[in-house]
Amino acid sequence: MALQVSEVETYLEAALGGSSASPYTTINIVNHTGQWLVNARPWKWLEGATANLGLVADQPWIALPYMRDIVSLHPTNGLTVQFEFTSLDNLQELRSTGTVSPLKYWGATAHSPVAGGGAPILRLELYPTPSSNETDFFVLHYHADWTEVETSTDYVSIPNWLEPLFLWSCTECVRAFEEYDKGAETGMLGYDRLSRIEQSKIWLDACARDGRLQPSLGTLQNGAAESGPQHWDTRFHVQVTNP
Repeated sequence: MALQVSEVETYLEAALGGSSASPYTTINIVNHTGQWLVNARPWKWLEGATANLGLVADQPWIALPYMRDIVSLHPTNGLTVQFEFTSLDNLQELRSTGTVSPLKYWGATAHSPVAGGGAPILRLELYPTPSSNETDFFVLHYHADWTEVETSTDYVSIPNWLEPLFLWSCTECVRAFEEYDKGAETGMLGYDRLSRIEQSKIWLDACARDGRLQPSLGTLQNGAAESGPQHWDTRFHVQVTNP
């Protein structure tokens, strides 16, 4: 059953023996804990997000969705167009030399500041600059970022099997706020509580469950082993590289 913000509040009151002394609301606590959880590791349950990206004529960049990180990015028509990630430094060098290939794009992620302040905009700098508008030119797969909750009736966007870990993490997050300056008294600085979670059995069990979602990544590709002579092993029904 999906976890609602109001249920998190009820759990925290029971776990802490009453309302929290922290000035932060339950919504703040849920979002703060969720951001920490998403940043802590590249969870596979966040990996399924996709987006189609288009090109805009004479615009050397593409706005990217709010996300944790990129899993992959490929042209929609991979038979005729190639894409390669590079550094911003190399991208600038390509732009300065003016070498243009109509069959290949290079890209590098960058953050663009917002006028007046606020969170910077994530975008993909491109070379060469597109000469025409193209819809759905790239397919992006990425780790989604935390989905913010705004009201007590919102649902927390996590798998059901992660709820026990999330609730405990919310409790420790509250205590971290309340005890951030009591390290000498408790022997533990406030945010050390969150790092302690990552060493717990419930954390390791959640990581194991998340990692077992897919049994295999398939055979190695684009390496020296793939380019060597191979034969078919009839015992195990696999392609094997000769020694």
